[in-house]
Amino acid sequence: MEQARAALSYCLKGLRPADRFNVVDFSTSVRSFSEFLVQAAPDSIEQALEYVSRMEASGGTNIADALDKAYASSRQARSGRDACS
Repeated sequence: MEQARAALSYCLKGLRPADRFNVVDFSTSVRSFSEFLVQAAPDSIEQALEYVSRMEASGGTNIADALDKAYASSRQARSGRDACS
């Protein structure tokens, strides 16, 4: 888990201001940092790093629902972007 936290923290710190992101974590259940993608502003990244620091390994490996959640978030972002262009 420590390696996963370190890798995710590294990725979050490498985001550019124009990027959008979310963190989806899973075990038996699926959770996420935000309901939607968020702008990679310094305060959002700091909040996400705090979220990552509290993640714990427990339960099963519900990767299917985690991927569904991530895909749904991505689809919402694309449809929202299309509506504004």
